[in-house]
Amino acid sequence: MNEAQLLGPRAYGDALGSAVLKATAEDFQVDEVLDIPLSGDGEH
Repeated sequence: MNEAQLLGPRAYGDALGSAVLKATAEDFQVDEVLDIPLSGDGEH
């Protein structure tokens, strides 16, 4: 069974293209902003 059979008919015909967005961990960047002071104690 292919994707078209699983999804059923499309309202506006076949897709005009395809894309893969943000597929791997390298596609994301996180900037952590802490508003509390770090004590330096505890497990890491």
